[in-house]
Amino acid sequence: MRRDYSVNALFYDPIKNHLIDYVGAVADIKNRNLRFLLDPIKGFEEDPVRVIRGLKYATLGGLKIRRPLMKQLKAAAPLLSRVSRSRMKEEILKIMNSSDPVGIWTALYKAGALAYILPAIAHHLQDGSRRAWQEWVASIESYVTARDADKLGKEGWVYALSAPILKAKLDALLVIDDVLLRWDACVSMIKELYAPLEIENVMVYASAEHYLSDLGCELPRKSIRTPRMRGNRAKATRPTSTPTAAKTAKSTKSAKNAKSAKSSPQKELKYTGLAFS
Repeated sequence: MRRDYSVNALFYDPIKNHLIDYVGAVADIKNRNLRFLLDPIKGFEEDPVRVIRGLKYATLGGLKIRRPLMKQLKAAAPLLSRVSRSRMKEEILKIMNSSDPVGIWTALYKAGALAYILPAIAHHLQDGSRRAWQEWVASIESYVTARDADKLGKEGWVYALSAPILKAKLDALLVIDDVLLRWDACVSMIKELYAPLEIENVMVYASAEHYLSDLGCELPRKSIRTPRMRGNRAKATRPTSTPTAAKTAKSTKSAKNAKSAKSSPQKELKYTGLAFS
């Protein structure tokens, strides 16, 4: 069987109750060494997610990444832009549900991989000060605390990764006086931060609600927070026209004709070749 990293290539024999090591994985674990088993060019080309997996193994296992492998990981990082949106979102969830999300995100950032996972967030962190990074880390740590205490809301990791960046755009939101326009602007900002990923609307809206509530901003009624719901509400409240006397008379006449037709026997039509008779 093909395995990418040696630490992921151990097998267990439940009958003899011992480990099977074909690639020297036990020695790598003892030496705290992360070793890539495949050809570095073909291996990362086949599956760019191996970049994320390697940095995750190193962080969670306390393993060292030697200089040649780190160089290969950094060179392969741009390949992550090829990964499908659904799979990338799955990898983000794995990171956020791990025992050390901060450590993994830090490793991804230093390796240049964050720019191909969450481009807008990476751009903000690169252009921002050290404080911007500290606030982002603090937000993830708060998420972990809430997760471990089983106190997470629907917004969960979406809010945790985006809130510090939204805070930097505070002035752009507060200058908007209209409640609904401010809500739409906040929702758009969150979606832009996660592009090209597609985040479920329920999580985006919950994150916007959480953030604007923290600012003390008034929220629009739940019934009009989404464009679709606003459209449905407009249709439901659209006034219906009252039928005129002429329309009423016409409908009454049609009803009488229908009743008369129903009561009188229908003449059977026969096809003569050119017409019905």
